[in-house]
Amino acid sequence: RFENIKQVTISIGASNLNTFDTRREEVIKRADEALYKSKQNGRNIVSVVDITTGKSLTASPLKVDGYILDLRLIDNVGLLYRTNQECNVLDLNTGKEQWSKSIKYSSGGLGLDKGDFTYFIGDNSIYEVNNKNGDHKEFANKKFGKEEIFRTIELMDQGIIVSSDQNVAMFNYAGSIVYHAYHPAPGISTFGK
Repeated sequence: RFENIKQVTISIGASNLNTFDTRREEVIKRADEALYKSKQNGRNIVSVVDITTGKSLTASPLKVDGYILDLRLIDNVGLLYRTNQECNVLDLNTGKEQWSKSIKYSSGGLGLDKGDFTYFIGDNSIYEVNNKNGDHKEFANKKFGKEEIFRTIELMDQGIIVSSDQNVAMFNYAGSIVYHAYHPAPGISTFGK
């Protein structure tokens, strides 16, 4: 039973499977080295390690805000990272963030892929990242009533649906609002008073 557990954290080491790998133990060893390198440097760390030498590719590990939700390599661009509070691309040669300014949000980061693009939510915005070249933009923005922020995202053929506790909206793939509905929570019943 997990009734007394308030929060669970996880650390992950990852490695690519390469054509020169002859044993799975080699891949596991590299993943372990990446994991231990990050753990030595603290919490919420992204470390990029050379697969042949085990040495860090960057001058220092990247400290990120929030919990990592997605890491992906964009060929000839860098390592895209997305947390529940920010998103940016790390240049693997310099260790610096590619975008002059990270996309920051107080709540969000949940994203889905459609073709070459990832769409993710941050507060009351939908962001679009091109997974081929790293280009990014705010795709759509809508303030929900009662200071609610987007909590879920779903991709449909007709567009993107976002919702909160009392709101639901749909945007087409041009970023225009197609539909919005507000459904207030039921009040306290006076029946039986």
